[in-house]
Amino acid sequence: MQISGSVALVTRANRGLGRAFARELVRRGAAKVHGAARDPGAVTEPGVLPVALDITDGEQVARVAAQCADVSLLVNNGTPRSPAPADPSAPGTSWPPAVYSGRVLG
Repeated sequence: MQISGSVALVTRANRGLGRAFARELVRRGAAKVHGAARDPGAVTEPGVLPVALDITDGEQVARVAAQCADVSLLVNNGTPRSPAPADPSAPGTSWPPAVYSGRVLG
């Protein structure tokens, strides 16, 4: 994987592993690092461009995908707080299919 010169998007870049991933991408020479969080003001890592994103909101996901169309590297560190359902099509399941496949199916 080529990090130097890449354009990255890191979800939940405001804390913990997401912040560490974003920091390391900047350190390794990514041309641009978008740091996504529900509260973009909480993304404070130097060199990381804050992006408002709630991964459970399909409209926001589509907007960010269009806004960050130049992304070549995605670190999907964000997941809904509820545990993954065994069957995403089961009644009462609230996980969007794209989130389920990224979180559970890899």
